Amino acid sequence: MYTLFYYWDDIDGNEMPYHIKLCMETWNQNSMAERIIRVNKENIEVISYGAITSSQMKLFTPAQRSDAAMAATMSIHQGLFLDADTILLPTFNPARYLKQEVPTMYAAIGAASPLPMLSFLACPRKGSSFMKAWLDGTQRQIHHEETSSRRILRRAYRERIQRKHVHVRWDYLGAAIINDLAAREASQASLMLLDTVETGYLPRSGSANYGPQIVNDYWLAAGSDSLFSSTDYTHGIVTLQNSWLPQNIRTATEAELLEHPSRLGRLFRYALDKIASVKLV
Repeated sequence: MYTLFYYWDDIDGNEMPYHIKLCMETWNQNSMAERIIRVNKENIEVISYGAITSSQMKLFTPAQRSDAAMAATMSIHQGLFLDADTILLPTFNPARYLKQEVPTMYAAIGAASPLPMLSFLACPRKGSSFMKAWLDGTQRQIHHEETSSRRILRRAYRERIQRKHVHVRWDYLGAAIINDLAAREASQASLMLLDTVETGYLPRSGSANYGPQIVNDYWLAAGSDSLFSSTDYTHGIVTLQNSWLPQNIRTATEAELLEHPSRLGRLFRYALDKIASVKLV
């Protein structure tokens, strides 16, 4: 038994979209977690034992807050931290990660240094050197945002004049800190990195235009409702990459998603056992 954490903010009072609710329903059915705990900017100070405060989180966008929450939460707690747009299948096995001695992340592993995906983190033990270094880097970046007069003036101008949110990069509290760190830690057996493609965690598009194109090529393309192979999802966990999904999926109802004539619809049906005849072959 373990605890599963995730980050989610209700933006401007908007309700969580149904594709995210369905992802989380797969957790209830397939995660085997004892508890599922939502982290947000309001409770991060309590959950992280003061490592990051609620007022500090308000300096950043929801995506940046999620990265900070992952670092702060999992530097203290044991278990798994998932992005909300993650699907768990009946074949998902948390012991794969929780029996390890070091944290596990999925990563794009190629000729260059591996690039971790910040949508999944497993911490089977407390006191990880990798997590401590990530949290230290996060706290330094936050302190810079709070104290740099130049940054404060730029943020004030952007928010009051341009009516936009903070100007820091999207990966400011995540990839910008851990990409090099992960490469070093992995080589020192302080972090386990699993290949996104080999494990089926992030299916690849046949298109040279990686990114949103994968949604059309893999998840939503016409004819993609054919049966899919069990080897496609060897670890029983899939990330959708919410930011790449088109508006019609983001606004779809639960029924529309479950009936969608695509690989995405079939995967939801299989994960939730909504249609008994849908099976991996």
